[in-house]
Amino acid sequence: MGTMSTTFRLGRLGFEVRDVGAWEAFATQVLGLEVGARAEGSLSLRCDDWAERFVLTQGTADDVTTFAWEVDDDDALGAAARRLRLAGVEVREGTDEEARRRSVARFVAARDPAGHPVEVFFGAARAPTRFRSERLVSSFVTGDQGLGHVVVSATDPEKSRRFYTEVLGFRLSDRIACAVHGHPVDVTFLHGGPRHHAVAIGGPHKKRVHHFMLEVASMDDVGLAFDRALGGGVRILQTLGRHPNDRMFSFYARTPSGFAFEYGWGGRTVDDTTWTPTTYDRISEWGHHPPLVFAPSAPAPAPAPAPALASPVPEGRFVAIGDGLRVHYHEYGVGPAVLFLHGSGPGASGWSNFRHNVPAFVAAGFRVLLPDTLGYGYSSKPDVDYTLDFLEGAVERFLGATGVTSCAVVGNSHGGAMAIRLATRRSELVRRLVLMAPGGLEERETYVKMEGIRAMMKAFTDPAGITRASMRRVFEKQLFDPSLVTEELLDERTSIAELQPKRVLTSMQVPNLAEELAAIACPVLAFWGVDDKFCPMSGAITIATRCKDARVELLTGCGHWVMVEKRAVFDDASTRFLRGAAAPKVAGADLGAGAP
Repeated sequence: MGTMSTTFRLGRLGFEVRDVGAWEAFATQVLGLEVGARAEGSLSLRCDDWAERFVLTQGTADDVTTFAWEVDDDDALGAAARRLRLAGVEVREGTDEEARRRSVARFVAARDPAGHPVEVFFGAARAPTRFRSERLVSSFVTGDQGLGHVVVSATDPEKSRRFYTEVLGFRLSDRIACAVHGHPVDVTFLHGGPRHHAVAIGGPHKKRVHHFMLEVASMDDVGLAFDRALGGGVRILQTLGRHPNDRMFSFYARTPSGFAFEYGWGGRTVDDTTWTPTTYDRISEWGHHPPLVFAPSAPAPAPAPAPALASPVPEGRFVAIGDGLRVHYHEYGVGPAVLFLHGSGPGASGWSNFRHNVPAFVAAGFRVLLPDTLGYGYSSKPDVDYTLDFLEGAVERFLGATGVTSCAVVGNSHGGAMAIRLATRRSELVRRLVLMAPGGLEERETYVKMEGIRAMMKAFTDPAGITRASMRRVFEKQLFDPSLVTEELLDERTSIAELQPKRVLTSMQVPNLAEELAAIACPVLAFWGVDDKFCPMSGAITIATRCKDARVELLTGCGHWVMVEKRAVFDDASTRFLRGAAAPKVAGADLGAGAP
């Protein structure tokens, strides 16, 4: 069967995904797409004037459900359907209702040799409003080049190549055959219009698609998206680089469903009258390295000055800790290291929890480290159970990666539980411990009865996701003084909470650590607000009676965030304690030393 001259453009992709909310945050905040329409269990996304370019439906597959190819008109659609039938492919005519739901005039559906669902359509509906994205400085390259390209998985690459070329009518652009990191790569690139390739055929993959590609009209937009991916905890698969065949300047990263996306600029176009296919022996002209090249091989650069108090949360530094995981952190000052560990509330991050305390600690001569716990802030968000051992182990690896061999640790709430576990397991590493209403000192049933914990869980698990209203309700429980729940606070916490997968909190496991307190070898200074609605004040007695060397301060007119509501008291007492000086008596009840 001879090749045809029909124009094919990638028109639309359908995905079945486990977490529509995570995809929405990823698509809008990292890729720069715009939400088109919402329905129960589904979401459409836009990148230009079309009504929809991506359709997400709730399900368990986490894979592509439709590769939809656009042709010019009804005649071209009819010709494509006839060629499919002549090749023995079963073709189904879409109903008018199905076409309406797809926002197209007419379509036919079939399957390629790998079993992938393929649709051919014409007459895509346009949206009533212009596409707008606050993330882009330019625009996506679509129009006569289509949505972008896909690299599809093929159990029999040659059979799939013949299907797309001899049956549908795609034309050969070129081929790459080489080894990448010791693995053979053989990919055939096909075009159906001016875009260098709309589809590429590779070997079998775990998903139906290896990756999809979006092209932007500005190189700056690629760099900005790369920064957003890093800042959003998206796993980078290949760093910035350029391909030899289509000349695309791009990077690769992982979607919330596990398959990849490519984000690029500067791709070549094809003129069939002059184009000569070529076989290349390399995947990239330069770059496209695996992300572990970011792992530090030398001491960290000089620390930054104390932070400017701006919102939303600024991006700091990243460090690889192994297993493809990266920790985002801020670092300030020079001197003995002080590690700050934040709590588990929605939108928590090291910077958000402790930024107002940093100047006092820097002025006191300390090197301040504010990491985001895995699953929070801009750090990696692996699909695992967030047990205390897993998170504390990541903290150990973070300290090793940043060259810290001895430090003081400051922890509030869940961060306090991590600090306790770190101090008991690595006594040679932790020289002093500051705790603020640490978790893990009661059984789980006690915590779930606390008014603040109930409000937090309700906000975090609400199907509507985190909202400013739900965030406000959480912080009104967290702070004794409601005037401290500012718009600035809500801005920074909500922006970070939108990046958090629900599994971070729903799978979190913190055992009762009360019996471990006696194993803490270093001095302990602990604070507790008497109006705390998250962690019961009985924990203060537990610390005072079970630690070998502890001082516990109960603070009146104070909720769960001691370092915010009693900042001056906390900063002064803590910096004195960390320097080894006697902490002054503060307003409230002093429980004194623990057991000798």
